[in-house]
Amino acid sequence: MIRVMVMYPTDVNAPFNFDYWKSTHMPMCATAWPKLAKWEADACAPDSGYAAVAHLYFNSMEDLQESMGGPGSGALQADMPNYFSASAAPTMLINTVAASSG
Repeated sequence: MIRVMVMYPTDVNAPFNFDYWKSTHMPMCATAWPKLAKWEADACAPDSGYAAVAHLYFNSMEDLQESMGGPGSGALQADMPNYFSASAAPTMLINTVAASSG
């Protein structure tokens, strides 16, 4: 299993629209990327330096690459100003899940 973490930094000059991101953008990921196995949306602690973290799960690196290179990625990028307009870009980490309890 591949997990992509997208971490959105806090910016006091550009508030993160968590409700839109959670209710509209994150479900849009499942539509844009049919090979997305599941997603999770985290609200971060106020003093963490991050507003939110997305966890996107794919069954294989091939599924991730196909999704990221597909036409749905453009729509997701175009939607970003609806919830995030900070001066710093989000940080993305791509990991192989090595162990899990579930």
